[in-house]
Amino acid sequence: YYEYADIAALTPPLAEGLTALDIVRQTLDWMLGGGIADGMPAVPDRPCATSDFFPSMVIAAADCVREGRSDAWLAANYDGIRGWAESMLATDTDGDGLIEYCVSGNSGIWSDGTPKFRPSNWWDTIGFWHKDAYGNALAYRALRNMAMLAGKRGMAADMARYRTISEKLRAAY
Repeated sequence: YYEYADIAALTPPLAEGLTALDIVRQTLDWMLGGGIADGMPAVPDRPCATSDFFPSMVIAAADCVREGRSDAWLAANYDGIRGWAESMLATDTDGDGLIEYCVSGNSGIWSDGTPKFRPSNWWDTIGFWHKDAYGNALAYRALRNMAMLAGKRGMAADMARYRTISEKLRAAY
């Protein structure tokens, strides 16, 4: 999602009154309203959200706000976006600052049997432990974006908290 949003932020208007970010926002609205997508535990073969899912959603939302000047949209959806960030942070079960996938991710765990476990991020077919570097790089970016979103909403405590957590992740990374 963040890749589409990154590109949409640089895309000229598609037609009068329609931007690529408008389409990204439609997807985010659908997700915030309870929609499901690949990377979520509701999808078969996913015992939990992939490590890149929640960071991707937060980054896409931040792109919409930063480039689309969507302050009213942010006001209406801040709690849901914050919920994605908190779901992401809840995966750090040992408190070291790194987000984690619920399955070990070690090489060789992907089987054809049931249950089918899949890798910790959408593009990967190789297990890289449960503290996936790609997912954590995105988590850092998402946390920095979450601090920006909190700042735009005037939520100084949230802004400071997400900055602090992002620095802990960076140090652990």
